[in-house]
Amino acid sequence: MKHLRFSSIVLAVALACSLGCGDPVPDDVREVTYNVELAGDNQLPAVATPATGDMEVQLTDRLLTIEGSFDGLVSRLRPVDGSSIHIHVGDMDENGPVVFPVSVSADDDERSGTFSLTETLTSDQVRLFDDGMYYLNIHTNAYPQGELRGQLDEDAPEFPRVSESWGVELSPDAQPHVVTSDAEGWLWAILRTDDTFIVSGAVQDLEGDLNDVVIGRATDIETGPTVFTLQTEERINGVYRFFLDRNLTDTQVDDLEDGLYFLNVLTDEFPQGELRGNLDQADGFFTNIWETIFGDDPDTIEEAPPF
Repeated sequence: MKHLRFSSIVLAVALACSLGCGDPVPDDVREVTYNVELAGDNQLPAVATPATGDMEVQLTDRLLTIEGSFDGLVSRLRPVDGSSIHIHVGDMDENGPVVFPVSVSADDDERSGTFSLTETLTSDQVRLFDDGMYYLNIHTNAYPQGELRGQLDEDAPEFPRVSESWGVELSPDAQPHVVTSDAEGWLWAILRTDDTFIVSGAVQDLEGDLNDVVIGRATDIETGPTVFTLQTEERINGVYRFFLDRNLTDTQVDDLEDGLYFLNVLTDEFPQGELRGNLDQADGFFTNIWETIFGDDPDTIEEAPPF
């Protein structure tokens, strides 16, 4: 009888808890919240932009919520499959396909705004989230593959502030020698407070095949020795993009700030340089460099995939 009475008490307590104590919390139910900085440095390859952005990432059970903002993009947002901001799958060292479109609310010139996402993840998607395999990308006309990027990861990197930036038109007329060409191009360059120097841009309609894109040291009316050779990649319709991501020495920082660097586009038609731009402009000289050179049509320079 005592044993039966004890069992009845246990059952009564269990029933009371089921009614008033709340359901037990499964092991996989938890809440994760963190903030992530968005930067062009996260792009692959890194791109130069003075734009800034951040987002708050929260996962509660399987519900993923993202709220964020961005400001100062080089050019207008570029919609791809209904949105200019997406969540992609891929780790920090790779580009990957779109998984979720993100809702965007931008200002009139589409260079600043906010974004949000609410998505219920599957079990497999939760595992990818836990492994840091998602990133957010903001696509623009100037950078169709992404101008700002941030990994959905608590350990996502942060960056020192941009101390200086340059928006520069590339032109045949800037060459110290005679060039007859309809080619055109642009570059953005940024210098961070830790002396990280990033340059990126594009050229099109070159008269000759591209040989190299280099940064030389000279005054604006001279040629000079090459300091850096940039990474280049050919896109469609005769468009070439170029990239540089370096840590400068103190001497190189002084030369840059003194306006002694110029970018030179070397082709087989003009081996001394077909296009040139001098990095001696005031900060933000062209705040809308892409539209200044190529106009508002997002297809003027290239069609590009969303990753």
